[in-house]
Amino acid sequence: TGGPHKECAATVGVPSDIGNSTAKAVHSSAFIPSYAGAAPSYFAKGWHPLPVFSGKGVTPPGATGYAGALVTPADVERWSKAVGAQLCLRMVNTVGIDVDGYAEGCEWSSLLAEIGPLPQTWVSSSRFDDGDYDGISGIRLYRLPAAYLERQSEPVWRGVLGAHVEIVRFGHRQVNAWPTLHRRGTRYQWFNEQSGEYVDGPLPVRPDDLPELPHPWAEAMLKPQSEAKKVQQSGGKRI
Repeated sequence: TGGPHKECAATVGVPSDIGNSTAKAVHSSAFIPSYAGAAPSYFAKGWHPLPVFSGKGVTPPGATGYAGALVTPADVERWSKAVGAQLCLRMVNTVGIDVDGYAEGCEWSSLLAEIGPLPQTWVSSSRFDDGDYDGISGIRLYRLPAAYLERQSEPVWRGVLGAHVEIVRFGHRQVNAWPTLHRRGTRYQWFNEQSGEYVDGPLPVRPDDLPELPHPWAEAMLKPQSEAKKVQQSGGKRI
């Protein structure tokens, strides 16, 4: 795709050399780049790693959605036997904000101005090594405030915050993460906005270590009450 839309040309709290391969301080791990090699580390830190068997979003039945079961040690062991499985993280007590700054009309900067700043956090992306990386695109992870935890399994969450800014949450979507390969052939990495560190390996922090999502952003992610009520009554069929 082409360069970022002008509105998305600015970011908050990200070093100016993000994505510059000559300036990157990369921490490479000794983990084998496969679901079997990485999932145990993610799981040990409290994450819920799911295998992606083929294509985009092909995950085990019954492991996603509002009624999906949480990952167990037996799941990780069983799924690790699948040849060629990629890896994604299900958001449990956490939320991801997926920004596509390359898309025309991206509203990321407008949302930051309207809702407020976000704390620096960990970002997953397959574009960090791109020569034209925009310093914005990727999925940022945050810890849900305690007041919203009981509602994470209810179909009251929006899927989209603005143009080309989507929400990855408990009931819908997952975070593609190291060692998954994007269809372009580049591998997902982690970037720590606070330290400037890149990680070629499993995310080295626990969900509880993430910065808390500011309350204004949590509120912005909730559907209007009337719409949320309709969704609940329909069995959560709408996203």
